[in-house]
Amino acid sequence: MLNHHVKKINYFGSYSYSYDNSSQLISMYRMVNQNGAINETESDSYREPITYFQNARLGFDYTISSKTTLGILASGYTSNWEMDATNVIHYKKNNQITNYIDQQVIEANKWIHYLGNFNLQHNFKEGEVLDLNFDYLHYDDNNPSQYFINYHDNTNQLTSKEEIKVTKKTPINTYVGKLDFTRNLGEKFKMESGLKMTTTSFGNDVSVANLVNNVWTFNSDLTNHYTLSENISAVYSSVNYKINPKTSMIAGVRYEYTNTVLNTVTQPGIIDRHYGKLFPTLYFSRELNANNTLQFSYSRRITRPSFNELAPFIVFQSPDTYVSGNEKLQPSLSDIFKTDYKYKSVLLSFSYSIENDAIRRFQPSQDLVKNILYLTSRNLDKATTATLLLSFPLKITKWWTMQNNLNGIIQNVKTAYDGQNLNINLKNFNFNSINNFTIHKRLTAELSGFYQSPSLWGISKSNAFYSISAGIQMKSKNEKNSFNLNLSDVFHTGIYSFSANVPELNIHNSGSLNFEPRVLRFTFSHNFGSEKVKSERKRATGSDEERKRVD
Repeated sequence: MLNHHVKKINYFGSYSYSYDNSSQLISMYRMVNQNGAINETESDSYREPITYFQNARLGFDYTISSKTTLGILASGYTSNWEMDATNVIHYKKNNQITNYIDQQVIEANKWIHYLGNFNLQHNFKEGEVLDLNFDYLHYDDNNPSQYFINYHDNTNQLTSKEEIKVTKKTPINTYVGKLDFTRNLGEKFKMESGLKMTTTSFGNDVSVANLVNNVWTFNSDLTNHYTLSENISAVYSSVNYKINPKTSMIAGVRYEYTNTVLNTVTQPGIIDRHYGKLFPTLYFSRELNANNTLQFSYSRRITRPSFNELAPFIVFQSPDTYVSGNEKLQPSLSDIFKTDYKYKSVLLSFSYSIENDAIRRFQPSQDLVKNILYLTSRNLDKATTATLLLSFPLKITKWWTMQNNLNGIIQNVKTAYDGQNLNINLKNFNFNSINNFTIHKRLTAELSGFYQSPSLWGISKSNAFYSISAGIQMKSKNEKNSFNLNLSDVFHTGIYSFSANVPELNIHNSGSLNFEPRVLRFTFSHNFGSEKVKSERKRATGSDEERKRVD
């Protein structure tokens, strides 16, 4: 990262490149009771993905006057993900192997992104600031894949072959305009108001074709071209009121109006939504005495589907297991209540959230006629979560300190799911701890770890897992150089596994994702130049929220 300041102009920029080559294993199990027979599918996918990633950022700030600053920022990245995989799928009927499949997969996922931002900030006087942002975002995703499938009987004899080709191209364009105004209204009041307009459009061209007699034949059920247009207008305001030296309150409201239209070549108006929503917030803080503070907050939030979820895709985990997006996803709305009690550096916090139309990814559903399992993003009618958090530091010795966090959680999901009314409950907890050791004034070490008990994700339950990581850092005498050595997941236990057992829907699935390898990293950093140079101005762009729907 470079930063250069000359009179009224401050230039800054950064560039990074990464190469990642790892091994992954996805294991899946499915059991279905059909006409009194127990049919089972066991699959293992051995994946060798390689990712090349480049990221660049360049900008400057120009101080027009003591009150006005102009900023221009450009950034972007390219991500090239390539994977070869071997999938082995065994089929059983009443505990007897009937046949098996070996499937070779070649897949690529290439992303190109760039952003342009224009920012103007003007200070009318102390505590009165106007901040203007215009952003343009562009993403381009090219995600082709090819499947070579060999079918074998229970004697290992090859019975047939199949070849499938999938293409997916998704360009996304977003324009954002944002105006924020902050003003102090006396010593006790501070007002923040703003306007924001966002316009997004994307095309999503998906095709699936089978090679039949050396001719590619498109699957009409899985091939289509989607176009989405979305406009979001918002106005918001909040007031910060200091009631007295020990008591403060923040009250705000945001109003959004959304237009979303999703069409396909064959079916216009798959989504045609036009609605307005109010999002109030309230925060109250009371300092009881020098060591004790009580806080309360309420907020209503919206979570919109990511564009990756709305842009349908098809991944064939096996010829009868599809992973796909869901173009019909609705945004979810959450009401969140939170109470915090602080005693010195100890925090006890309770929160309760009610989420309607909760979005959960990779939820299972079945077509028993075609014997196909679909794993898709879905809206669940209602999800509630109650969380009790205890956060506390410990100083074991002069050279050993700890920060600990313990969460107790109660989860509930109520939803109509493929014709069945489900009510699922689960109590769970998680714990994480960060231990810092001062070995020498220039030599430090860290040991961190976490444990998560079984938890709920939609109608699926994740199994318990834990992970421990360790690192050591050394700084040079002049503190311009630092050396870091870190080992993540020391015992290679951070493997995510899950299950979904819903007898009412004949769903009995489980699986594990071994994605995170044990990694040893060595990092060297050197601080060039003078530390007295004015640093880059810290500011947000107008499109921070929009990038989260893609990145």
